[in-house]
Amino acid sequence: MDILSVIGPTVEILGTIAFALSGSLTGIDKGLDFFGVMVLGAITAVGGGITRDLLLGRTPPAALMDPKFILISVLISVICILAFNQFAHLLTPWIMSKLMLSMNVCDALGLALFTVSGMNIAIEMGFDSNGFLLVTVGVITGVGGGLIRDIFVHKTPMIFTKNIYATAAAIGGVIYYVCFKFMPQYYAMFLGAGVICIIRFLAMYHDLNLPKFEKNEFFFD
Repeated sequence: MDILSVIGPTVEILGTIAFALSGSLTGIDKGLDFFGVMVLGAITAVGGGITRDLLLGRTPPAALMDPKFILISVLISVICILAFNQFAHLLTPWIMSKLMLSMNVCDALGLALFTVSGMNIAIEMGFDSNGFLLVTVGVITGVGGGLIRDIFVHKTPMIFTKNIYATAAAIGGVIYYVCFKFMPQYYAMFLGAGVICIIRFLAMYHDLNLPKFEKNEFFFD
């Protein structure tokens, strides 16, 4: 059995779980109703993959052809809702801070797993010689769901403001593509995903950000 035929779908499922957790916890934090939490969990989990498939001409998108990804995300949302309702009275500021940390960790894992998963799909479609396309598709797959999630809750998308987000996906994608030429694909895939996670975790821990402008209103008063 080809090991990639096992690893590829596993990575997609793990990424779906991680992003569904991220979206669901964000929905709970923003006070959405139960349906809103489930929609936000699902769109965070499959939004990047749907965008990737449309860009690659892979239609209908895989998430709509195979319902397991949306079903998994809905199940994760339901678990989050039930757990929150059951234990909401126990939540303290310390526990809430840990939940926010968990949300960021899930988001980092989802970013890493979906970036390499998006590149895998493009490689399977025969674009393995086009490094720019592979990395771009990987980044879009990784950040797409989180971008839609933040827009849905009227939040400035994290990729534009905080903790070296899309840049981490691009660096990991480049490493995956370069290593893919010299070692087995699954080694390169895990190396690229690992670099993305390390960059994201370091950025979160040390509150590292790319240089940005201070907010002002002299252009559009």
